[in-house]
Amino acid sequence: MGSVRDHATKGGKRRESSLGVAMTSEEKAVAERFKDNPKKELKRLMAAGALADDPEAVSKFLLHSKGLDDAAMGDYVGDGDPFCKQVLTSYVGTFNFVGLGFDDSLRKFLSAFRLPGEAQKIE
Repeated sequence: MGSVRDHATKGGKRRESSLGVAMTSEEKAVAERFKDNPKKELKRLMAAGALADDPEAVSKFLLHSKGLDDAAMGDYVGDGDPFCKQVLTSYVGTFNFVGLGFDDSLRKFLSAFRLPGEAQKIE
């Protein structure tokens, strides 16, 4: 069965889940706060002990959390902050491109988030 990132997105939001399970009210609240300010929401989750202050933990959160806005995720991993760059490196490491051609690999990768609109965020 595929993970959330294996599914196409519509309207900038990922499907509620790969299994069609509805989001809880807390998951919806986290997704909304993340959309408004990804850095602030991740710091809030870390301060509350709900998320480890670790790039790998954050990348897993981005990968597996339901309903996160793809544009907000792209803005976060495209941020120039060193921690965000470590999250991006960890996040990219979760993809398996074995057996895929270049175009399919690129399509799979770019369907997981939306590239930031600002050129300076795209390196």
